[in-house]
Amino acid sequence: MGLKAIKGGIFSDSIGWGKNWCLKKTRSNDTFLDKVVDQLKILYPFIKIKRFGDPYGNDELIFDSIQTGIPAISIYKYPFPEYHTNNDTPGKIQEQNLNQAQRFVFKILEILEGDKIYKFVHSTPFWMSKYGVYADDQYMPIEFKNNFQIVYELLDGKNSILDIANKLNAKFSDIQKYLSKLQSFNLVRELRYK
Repeated sequence: MGLKAIKGGIFSDSIGWGKNWCLKKTRSNDTFLDKVVDQLKILYPFIKIKRFGDPYGNDELIFDSIQTGIPAISIYKYPFPEYHTNNDTPGKIQEQNLNQAQRFVFKILEILEGDKIYKFVHSTPFWMSKYGVYADDQYMPIEFKNNFQIVYELLDGKNSILDIANKLNAKFSDIQKYLSKLQSFNLVRELRYK
């Protein structure tokens, strides 16, 4: 088992103290981890998204270097004026920041483990009302739009739950729940994830 067996990395640095929560994308900015970063921005709008190497780099640079090629994202707090100074001490660490970082990592893992690709079982669209998955556009406009786009535009056997959630600017868990309901009625089937 070599480096090629490692699919990605999540690095965290300076999570105990600093001004803003930041998530740094991978070098290529188009990996499955970048999609997860986009989803976390939907779930936690206060997070600032940064490019690879911005404003500085740590171990994610080694993983995601051209030579190593392991996509890596980074979670950190920035700015952190005391970073690498004699004022960078354990006394600065705030427990609520460590707990928030833990929630971010758990959410990342939950999405990675729960992401699936589905395809419709039948060759024609189903009757949403019959299965209780219809949302009226007057009373539930967001659900109506999302359900319509899922059924008629996005669920093509190529888009994963995460892809669909990000395209709809929706929570991963909401799309996951909707597709699980469709699966429970044997309207969709899970495909092998590549």
